[in-house]
Amino acid sequence: MYRDIFEAARQTKGKPNPIVAALLYSFCPSAAHWYVRNVQPEEVFDVVWQALEDYATGKSMVECLEGYGLAALIPDVKRYIEQVILLRSRHTSVGAAPELTILFKGDRAGQSVYGLQNQLNNLGGSWKSVLSYVRVWAFLMRDWKTEMKLPPGNKIIRDFKKFVVSLSVPGVHSSSRVHFPVWGWDVTVGKVRSIYLGLLVSGQRQDALRFALVYNSDLVDDKGWPGQRPYLYSLDRDMGSANPINLSIEHGDALGMVVKLYEGARVGPNFPLALLRDSDTCLSCGYKKVCYGEKGSILMSAAVDQLVRENKRERNLLIGYRRDLHPSFEAGNEQS
Repeated sequence: MYRDIFEAARQTKGKPNPIVAALLYSFCPSAAHWYVRNVQPEEVFDVVWQALEDYATGKSMVECLEGYGLAALIPDVKRYIEQVILLRSRHTSVGAAPELTILFKGDRAGQSVYGLQNQLNNLGGSWKSVLSYVRVWAFLMRDWKTEMKLPPGNKIIRDFKKFVVSLSVPGVHSSSRVHFPVWGWDVTVGKVRSIYLGLLVSGQRQDALRFALVYNSDLVDDKGWPGQRPYLYSLDRDMGSANPINLSIEHGDALGMVVKLYEGARVGPNFPLALLRDSDTCLSCGYKKVCYGEKGSILMSAAVDQLVRENKRERNLLIGYRRDLHPSFEAGNEQS
């Protein structure tokens, strides 16, 4: 799930941004292809992201479930939480999230969902998605904070919120800066403030470009970070693990690829690598309908034709040219 990237893509409608294009390219070249050709992505729903949105309001989980019209599910939700707490206490040696393993014998189906489909759609449409929502509130927030080693204590202020950071790349025109949403904690110990940022990941995999860009970011409006630069962690959306940024490439080398990735998206061909690796990735893509059609389950041949066999004249009509990004990036350098 890359809700943050698609939020940035939707915000730059009509004026493709090279940084957003590069992020989409690292997700899937096909997504970057549609983006630089001014195709507006659909909003991507992510139940974990929705849970974070609701958590940041200061309301309780029960209040939020009631607000979604799901009060009837609260007894089942409480029973599920009790079952997981018991399981975790009995299997401390298993590791993280034993409730996702075969050790969990509790009720996964839910007893009270009949007649609530419209309300369930607010949280992904199923009892399983409701449990994902509940796990963020009841377990993952605590798991993440523990692994990030946030300072404990009642006198310490820990303010969880959505930061809006400004992504930039050295050597690229300042007009290409883009606002990007990042969750995190603003922690105050006495007179010292520290920022702990977290990017959602799956399988503990840190995608290098997104992490490098956020690590290199500033707060919007040039306010600057308080004190030192923020601590940046990956937050595993399933296991609840949190790991500090640890990339297998120098940050400068990752950032240095942005212009070339943008150029690659513009020139093509742009292969559907996400589908070729794992078609489930397409389920969380804002361009799924562009590739598959309204209700299709197979990549449309017409989409493949445009992605990999677009002619130069058509490409130039769709994307035009930009010469203001980098001294070495000129339209004349593109390959047909």
